[in-house]
Amino acid sequence: MFVTIEYFGVPRQKTGVSSDSLSFANSPTSLFDVLTEIAERHTAFGEQCLTGDELSRETIINLNGDQFVRSLDTQVVNGDHILILSTDAGG
Repeated sequence: MFVTIEYFGVPRQKTGVSSDSLSFANSPTSLFDVLTEIAERHTAFGEQCLTGDELSRETIINLNGDQFVRSLDTQVVNGDHILILSTDAGG
């Protein structure tokens, strides 16, 4: 299963990249698993954008351009597009 991640605002600063493509063995997988993988690749992202096993209050996630999600139990499937933004990215 493959998902595409785009970063905006603070998440982009903390990862140092504008996007990632991630592969997972299981489909669906949880948003928590996706964020854990990102935090393993980009330590500064995990320190800034996650608070334990929750999103920090300054971080928001959009799934496929049509819904904002906060629950890390949200299921992600093959081909999903995830936008990770800081709450101030919209201006």
